[in-house]
Amino acid sequence: MEKSSYSDWLINNSIAELVASTGLPVNISDAYQDPRFDAEADQISGFHIRSVLCVPIWNSNHQIIGVAQVLNRLDGKPFDDADQRLFEAFVIFCGLGINNTIMYDQVKKSWAKQSVALDIPPSLDTKIITDSDKSQPNS
Repeated sequence: MEKSSYSDWLINNSIAELVASTGLPVNISDAYQDPRFDAEADQISGFHIRSVLCVPIWNSNHQIIGVAQVLNRLDGKPFDDADQRLFEAFVIFCGLGINNTIMYDQVKKSWAKQSVALDIPPSLDTKIITDSDKSQPNS
């Protein structure tokens, strides 16, 4: 069996996929006792995962635009309810930042389109002919 790369694991992370599809946070106190955890990630990365906290990132329309995940509290304890509330508050700002970046990109593209539309080359300038112009002879 061929080993997958670390980036493949990130894409195929079933915990993140679960959070993205349900919109519910996942707080795992002992990763190796949870069937959703893929122990292959530890083998690939060399990092020993003990606990996982994964929460959805929402936009202003209450749509999931991503997930954020933290691994292993520094003190070795599992993540508790206070950690989860703090992390959920943090990802609100992540969502705002992502949403602002998307909106900025949309404005920038609209500005570029508008600039192109308003920039009429001289060869395309047209002369407006009025009735008074028609009555005068050509020079």
